[in-house]
Amino acid sequence: MKRFTATLIAFSIVTSTASAGEWQRIGPGLGYEQADAYCELYAMNGGRGMVVFGDQNFVAGAMIGGAIGGLIRRARLKSNCMVLQGWKYSNVVAKAKPAPVPVKPKTKGRTRKG
Repeated sequence: MKRFTATLIAFSIVTSTASAGEWQRIGPGLGYEQADAYCELYAMNGGRGMVVFGDQNFVAGAMIGGAIGGLIRRARLKSNCMVLQGWKYSNVVAKAKPAPVPVKPKTKGRTRKG
């Protein structure tokens, strides 16, 4: 039970989306949507196969460890690919500038109605 709990905590940390960051442009390259799609496909092909022999606990542990390692490898491949495409992940979210308030133009003198 302790191993399962430790594995669950480690998996939660690896797959967590707690950091609210965003990708920011750092150079020339593809637009965000194109770069994201390209790098996602690139990262999916970065996996490795695994063959494990032993008792059930060893095989289960090796498979869980391989899955966590695969997630980390995939995240790094995507991040490196995005940097090569001109994008960098930043944990600091850029605050949007407030929209300018429209100013009603002043009219000189009286206006005539109807």
